[in-house]
Amino acid sequence: MLRGTPRNTSGGRSLCILHVEDDASIRDVIRRIFANVGHEVHSVADAVSAFELLSTVAFDVIIMDRNMDGMDGIQATRAIRGTHGPVGLIPIIGLTGSNDADDIAACRDAGMNAVLTKPVPAKILRDTVATVVAHGFEWRADQMEARLVDAHAASIETDVVDLGQLAETLGETDPVELLAHLRLFLEHLPRLIDRIERAAVDRIDGAMIESAHAAKGAAATAAAHRLRDLFARIEAAARDGAWPEVAELIPAIRPESSRIQSFVDNHV
Repeated sequence: MLRGTPRNTSGGRSLCILHVEDDASIRDVIRRIFANVGHEVHSVADAVSAFELLSTVAFDVIIMDRNMDGMDGIQATRAIRGTHGPVGLIPIIGLTGSNDADDIAACRDAGMNAVLTKPVPAKILRDTVATVVAHGFEWRADQMEARLVDAHAASIETDVVDLGQLAETLGETDPVELLAHLRLFLEHLPRLIDRIERAAVDRIDGAMIESAHAAKGAAATAAAHRLRDLFARIEAAARDGAWPEVAELIPAIRPESSRIQSFVDNHV
């Protein structure tokens, strides 16, 4: 049985948040961002698991990844909006690694209340959640997204990992916590790299684009800017069908990953 309609935030009550994201390191980031201010986050790795929770838990807001294996964020949002009752009215915030205007428009057309580009600074994400919960479908995130663009433009790449940017993204300044997130990122990075290398061997355009895009998002969230840019170049080359360029870029992935590991080791 559904516990009830989504709760409001009057009196500063804790929010119940559903986060749908297939990358474990990003799920950890979102959990930390909201747990630090007393909110409850239920994290799932795919849309099917999300629908199971939606049938039993009354959520105040959903944070939905745009690109996931199986049913993606746009398809999942359409399915939620097609549901009768309170579930179909839950505010949805989309997170995407793309700045493409058409892609963002597609997210909104599917029924997302707001769309933000990863990595999202913790304060902006919290503010966005508070606003969509308060105003629901009355609000679009144009002003918040403009602030996010400004935040991206102000980001300064200072090292193999930009700890200042990571602290802003996580909403966390404790070095121990920052390094803990980087270690989690490094734990899952080999799987992302393996997917890219397999797609390169098989020369499967879709698999390469999807794998590079997922890796780019994870690296961006970890503030590993050089690695993020490398994955972005691989993704762009794959979209163009430029396999020779992909082949030239892939050998640079593991050395850059090793630099991040050394960075973490040297800061412990």
